[in-house]
Amino acid sequence: MKNTIKTISIITIALILMLVLALAACGGGSDTPDTQSSSQSGDEQNATPEESSSASDNNSSNEVTDNPPSGETWPTNEWTQQVPKPPFTVETSGQIGTDFNISFSDTNYDTVKAYVEELQAHGFVAGTSVTDTGDEILWYGENPEGWVVSISDDGYMIITKPE
Repeated sequence: MKNTIKTISIITIALILMLVLALAACGGGSDTPDTQSSSQSGDEQNATPEESSSASDNNSSNEVTDNPPSGETWPTNEWTQQVPKPPFTVETSGQIGTDFNISFSDTNYDTVKAYVEELQAHGFVAGTSVTDTGDEILWYGENPEGWVVSISDDGYMIITKPE
């Protein structure tokens, strides 16, 4: 069990680092306007809200692609339903394998520490890779169903589905 937790901890930290590097590489922004609405056919642009909704439902896949734009609401899916909604602003989110990664724009030590207490109240137990220096926090926990959460005051959270 200790080796499993240690392995999961190492993987979690590696995933957080990869997410940080990926966001740093992509964080420069873009001067290109969003052309999604201009790429719709004339029928879709003139459709009623109900027709537009059914057209977009037909184009959706079974894979989670919940990536709300910056400042949008907490994504709702199988992963995020396992944890309490945090008080942070979602910047990006998306599924990678059995993980759901979320980045936030307004976290700090105190707000993440308070959220960790919420996670613990919801049944998540701290793992062996918890770092809390009083200035920085990187917390890892698992609930009885096997869901794993990693969160840091750098603004990153990973929710891992049990295998």
